[in-house]
Amino acid sequence: MARKSPSNLNANTAFSAFALLYAKETGKEYEVQTFIGREISALKKAIDTHGYFNVLAALYDSLKQNGEKARVMFTLSALSYYLPDCKRPDLYWKVLTSTKPSDKVLWRELVRIETKWFPKASDKARYKELVMLLEGNKNGKPKAKTDKLF
Repeated sequence: MARKSPSNLNANTAFSAFALLYAKETGKEYEVQTFIGREISALKKAIDTHGYFNVLAALYDSLKQNGEKARVMFTLSALSYYLPDCKRPDLYWKVLTSTKPSDKVLWRELVRIETKWFPKASDKARYKELVMLLEGNKNGKPKAKTDKLF
């Protein structure tokens, strides 16, 4: 997936991403059940409240659980059920849509470190390293602040 600037992360791109995933998962084109403006408006409100990648991950989880029955309005009405519980939803979205198994292994290790009760200093260093590996950074600095873990 191409990297998008924050100005391009809006309800229209989220709807397009969901429609592409729906077609890929079910083999059918996504058909809007209501007026498309209503779905885009609901997506915009959800993105403003919960964040772009949180909503995308929720739509993806709904699609995986419900298959062809998954709809934007259905997912948004039960959004709290589908929202991911992680500190970096942008990385979670990248891992969900990645085809590389190594990303999924790195993500599991990152979650294990995030959920540790008493992390060590070495865990903090490994956490930053995992974030950089998942982001694909070569310059040695994570894109988002990672100090909120500790």
